[in-house]
Amino acid sequence: MQNLRELPEGAKFSAQNGRASVEAQRHGDSIVLTGKADSIARRCIYFENQVFRQRQSIDSLNRLIATSQAANHELAELAAARSGTEATVEKTRKPPATWHWWLLSGFLAGGAAAAWLTRTNPLKAIISLIKKLF
Repeated sequence: MQNLRELPEGAKFSAQNGRASVEAQRHGDSIVLTGKADSIARRCIYFENQVFRQRQSIDSLNRLIATSQAANHELAELAAARSGTEATVEKTRKPPATWHWWLLSGFLAGGAAAAWLTRTNPLKAIISLIKKLF
């Protein structure tokens, strides 16, 4: 403080540490301090709050969808009971997994291409390729 009081009128003293800086200036008998900091911390807090609000919205929407689906199911059962028929709930079917067949045919096509390029018997090339892999 004594060094700041000894500054000439209008002189400034500044110091910086990382992304924060402080500036001191003497005006008569008073000393004016000005501090600056990088806005990254404020931006992080802003985005954390925004993510928190979005998660709350998503959670509340998921709860609303679940209650709506339950109410819809109950209404379908009630309508089916009134009409004397059984409630039919449509379920989507998962298509059969065929990725392994595509993988096998890719290996075979690659082996046949390698055999054709080397002008050897394709079956021998495919068998030797399979033996090399396993």
